[in-house]
Amino acid sequence: MTNHDMGVLNSKIEKLAREFREYRLSNSLNRGAVDRGALEIISPQGLIVRNGAGILLIGNMDATGRIDVTGALNLKDGSVFTLNGTGNVTGLFNLLDGSTLTVDGFLRGKGDLEWEGPAKFKGLSIFDGDVAVTKSLDVTADSRFRARVRIEDDLELINNGKFKAGAIEIDPANHNGSVRWGFGQQILAESGGLELYSAGSYGLQIKTDGVYIPLMERITESGQLADLDFIAFRRPSGKLVRVSQDAGSPLGGDLEWPFDPETNTDEFGPRIHPITGELRNHNGMDFAPGEGTDIRVAARGTVIERGTNPGAGFGYYLTVQHNQTTATLGAHMLEPSPFQMGDVVPKGAIIGRVGNTGTSTGAHYHFEVHINGTPENPRSHITKPYQP
Repeated sequence: MTNHDMGVLNSKIEKLAREFREYRLSNSLNRGAVDRGALEIISPQGLIVRNGAGILLIGNMDATGRIDVTGALNLKDGSVFTLNGTGNVTGLFNLLDGSTLTVDGFLRGKGDLEWEGPAKFKGLSIFDGDVAVTKSLDVTADSRFRARVRIEDDLELINNGKFKAGAIEIDPANHNGSVRWGFGQQILAESGGLELYSAGSYGLQIKTDGVYIPLMERITESGQLADLDFIAFRRPSGKLVRVSQDAGSPLGGDLEWPFDPETNTDEFGPRIHPITGELRNHNGMDFAPGEGTDIRVAARGTVIERGTNPGAGFGYYLTVQHNQTTATLGAHMLEPSPFQMGDVVPKGAIIGRVGNTGTSTGAHYHFEVHINGTPENPRSHITKPYQP
C-alpha cells in the first residue's frame, strides 16, 4: 500500500471517528470537552450523571430552570453557582475555596450542606440535614431548620429582633430587655435593677440598695400599681423596712430632669437679679423651651403647695413632696396646675405648661430642689441622665 493510499485510509478513519463521537454526544455523554463556545443540552431528560460520578464545577454555573442532584455537587476554586429556578439536593453539596452560592428560587436539601464561602438566600430554603456555617450567611426570607443547627460564634439579633426558643422569648425592645416564659413569668431590665414578675402578679425588684417585695398578693389592674407599697431588705444595713412609692423607691424612681440641664438659661447660685439689679442667690435653674411646653414632674409625690396668683413672685407654681426629705418646686407656669393640694402626682405626669406669670422677664420654667426645706443645687441631687 502506497503512502497515498495510507493517507486516504487515515482520513476516512478520522471521519468515521468524528461521526461516531457526534452520534454518542447526541445520545449518551460519557466524556466530552468543550473548549470553545457552549455545551447545550436540549433533550427533555436534561443532563444525567450516573454511577456516583458526581459533578465537579470549577468555573461558573447558572441554572434558570430546575436542577436535581442525587450524588455530589462540588464547587471549588472560587466557582459561582446561581440558581434562579428550583433545586433539590439529596447528596452532598460542597462550596469550597471561596465559592459563591446565590439562590433566587427554591432550594431543598435532604443531605448535608457545607460551605466555606459566602451564601445568599432570597427564597424559601428548607434544610433537613445538618447545616454548618463557618463564615457569613445572609438570609432575606423566612428559613426553616428541621434538624440541629450549630453556631460556634456569637448570634446577634439586630433591629430589636426577638429570640424564641420553645416557651422562652427574649425581647430586647421591652423596657431595656426582657425574658418571658410560657406561663407569664418574666424578668425586666430597668435602670438600676431587675423586675421579676410571676404569672399574673407584679413580683419584686432587685436594686443596688436592696430587694423590694410588693405588699399585695396579686396585681390585676395597672391602676393598682399607684397604691403599691413595698417591703425592702436594705443593704448594707440588713434591715427590713416598709417603703412607699416616693423618690428612690421602686416605682417612684430617682429624681428626673424636667428639661435638658445643658440647655438651661440660668444656673443655681449667686447672680444679678434681672429685674432688681441686686446680687442675689438664684435658688434653682431656669429653662426656656418655649411658652406652652409641657412640664413633667421630677418624681412621684404629693402636692404640698399650689400657687394660684399670676401676679405674685412665682406666679402659677406647684411644690411636690417626694419623700420625707426631698421636694421640688416649679414656677411661672402658663396656668394653674391641674393637680390640687394633697393630690398624688404619678411618675412622669404633666403638672403644667411653661409660662411667663409672676416676677418674670420672659416665658421660662424655674425649677428648684428642696432638701429638708432648703433650696439646693439640682445638679447635686439629679444624677440620672436627661431622657426626653
